[in-house]
Amino acid sequence: MDQRVRPMSLDDDHLFYNRKRWHDVRQIVLLRDNWHCVICNTKVRGKREAVVDHKLPRSIRPDLALDLDNLRTLCVVCHNQSHAEKQGGNSTGERVERFRPKGCDLDGWPAEVSR
Repeated sequence: MDQRVRPMSLDDDHLFYNRKRWHDVRQIVLLRDNWHCVICNTKVRGKREAVVDHKLPRSIRPDLALDLDNLRTLCVVCHNQSHAEKQGGNSTGERVERFRPKGCDLDGWPAEVSR
């Protein structure tokens, strides 16, 4: 299957994310994941702390936009790490996930403790 990203406009996002169906599915995902980030287990109950993320982006698989198996709860930090392609100037549009465990450097080694 072609994994290239189809450009989505802000209008597409606005229409999708403001629909009642999305809000209902989002609540189901948050409840399923017990309001915790599935990567780092941080509680995301506060305002703007929880992101319901598409594992396969809507631009690649619009048919999975409301599929519960394609959705997960992330905290803001893990969500940003799950879209490393947005920070690195990746021109291919392919999703790059690189999660850094808490207390570790970017390579996964324990971070030095400051004394």
